[in-house]
Parts: sequence; structure tokens; C-alpha cells
Amino acid sequence: MKKLNKTLFSILLMLLLFSKDTLQTFAMETSFQLPVETVLEGDRPLRQETFVIQMQALTNDAPMPEQTENQKVTIEIQGQGKKAFPPITFKQPGVYKYEVRQQPGNQEYYTYDTCVYNVTVYCTADSAQGLETTVVALEQGKEEVKKDAVRFVNRYELPKVPTEQNTLVKTGDKALLSTLLWILLASGFMILFLVVKKQRDKRKIEE
Repeated sequence: MKKLNKTLFSILLMLLLFSKDTLQTFAMETSFQLPVETVLEGDRPLRQETFVIQMQALTNDAPMPEQTENQKVTIEIQGQGKKAFPPITFKQPGVYKYEVRQQPGNQEYYTYDTCVYNVTVYCTADSAQGLETTVVALEQGKEEVKKDAVRFVNRYELPKVPTEQNTLVKTGDKALLSTLLWILLASGFMILFLVVKKQRDKRKIEE
């Protein structure tokens, strides 16, 4: 009888410990949103372009926002501005890696930023058995420089055309050159006329 009671007590204790761990696992949960910024340099466009930013999970089974397909999610930012991806909920400690890039556009006069960011989320348990996240974003090819933000710098630049002032200056230069040319021609004819006249006058005197 004592042996049976001891066995039942052991089973009950294991169930209590398992229940405690299970409740603790589900209680350990935190959310994180990744902010993104788009910058537009150059001329001011007549119509703002909509930039599409994509985040893809590189770690297998990494947490992703809801309604994510194939471990990818996108957001849209019109012109220059800031926006965050939908929240990601972490329920277990771990190291989760993501890739963030801007999808190439096809609008005329735009130059699209092609940089790619590797974003690593370190999810750890704190002293109160809660979860906290630390995020590190590094640009591919420039891993030695830690970025303070995920930022894409785009450029809009119209073709350069001659201004009215430049046109007037060029026109004035041509007019001045033409005037000088006519003066030189007239001077040449005058000198030739004087030389011929002088020779004729000399011949008349000799006769």
C-alpha cells in the first residue's frame, strides 16, 4: 500500500511539474515590429512611387507575422516615409534570421536602392522568465558597420535640359562671332580697295 501511494505521489508530482513548465512556456511571449524607412533624393517627382519592401525568414520555422505566405511578407511605402512590418510573436528563446530587401521598380527616371539587409533577432529569457528581443541589422557587403535602421535610399532625377539663360548666352556668343567676322571681312575689303586705289593714283602721276 505504501509503495502504491509513493508511486501515485511521484506521478502526481511529475504532472504538476509538467503543467508548470507548459504554462510557463505559453506565458513566455513577446512581440516585435521591424521599422523600415525609404528616402528619396534628387528631383521632386510629379507622382510619388510606391516602394515595396519584402522580409523573408532565413531560419527554418522562424516566427513570422500572421497571413504570411512562404515565409515572406511585404509592405508598401509611398514616396519617402517610414513604416513597420506587422508584429512578429516569439514564444521560444532562440536566434532568428531574416532578410529584408526592396523589390525593384520600373518607373522612369528612378534609381532604386538594391542593398539587402540581414536582420538577426536574439530572443532570450529574462530573470522574470519573460522573453525579450535584441535586433541587429547589417547590410550585406558592409557587415562591419552596424546600421541604426533598415533604410533604402532611392533617387529620382529628370534629364538635364538647357535653361533659357544658357540658350541666350550661346545665341549671344554666335551673334558676336558673326559681327566680328563681318568687321574683319569689311576691313579686308577696305584695305584692298585702298591698295588698289593707291596703285592707280601712282600710275596716273607717272603718266
